[in-house]
Amino acid sequence: MMHIWKQQVIEIGADGVGAFQHERVCWLQIATKNKVYLFDILMLEARAFNNSLSMILENNHLVKVTYSCQRIAGCLRAQFGVNLSNVFDTQSSVLELPRELRELKHMRQEWAIDRYPVTEQGLLERSNPRPLPPSQDGQGQNTATQRQPDPPVPTAEEPVVPGPVPGLQAPAEQRPPVPAIPVGI
Repeated sequence: MMHIWKQQVIEIGADGVGAFQHERVCWLQIATKNKVYLFDILMLEARAFNNSLSMILENNHLVKVTYSCQRIAGCLRAQFGVNLSNVFDTQSSVLELPRELRELKHMRQEWAIDRYPVTEQGLLERSNPRPLPPSQDGQGQNTATQRQPDPPVPTAEEPVVPGPVPGLQAPAEQRPPVPAIPVGI
């Protein structure tokens, strides 16, 4: 317990059984920077809180970090009379992010607009970077660098037939035929 007392910040977690208002704490976790302590509250019962553990949880000079403090605090107060103090609840702190983090979405959108083509609706244009096989179009120009169209999406009436995977399949004469897989059944 002395190791916990020497910390400035600890993490607390708990688990229990039962409905929210009548939940019974089964174990309590306290984590420091280097160690994690698990307290079996079902075995220790109120003895766990008679001395140092309740003093740690009620200490105003020790920051306790947790997620969803209301549940843990309610159980400890109802079962053992322990009142948590100086708690940093990460669930509520998510709403209070620094301005820079709140603006991250806008900054990412601006960055993408500067670097990629945008549709008339302001969306990023979808592209398929796979090159077409080298061929000539009717005007003598090489079309190998043009975008390859997206493959058609099968409908419920069309069977889905898996295509070959380059480098992973045997020649066609050595493979058994692939059965069609019905879609939408």
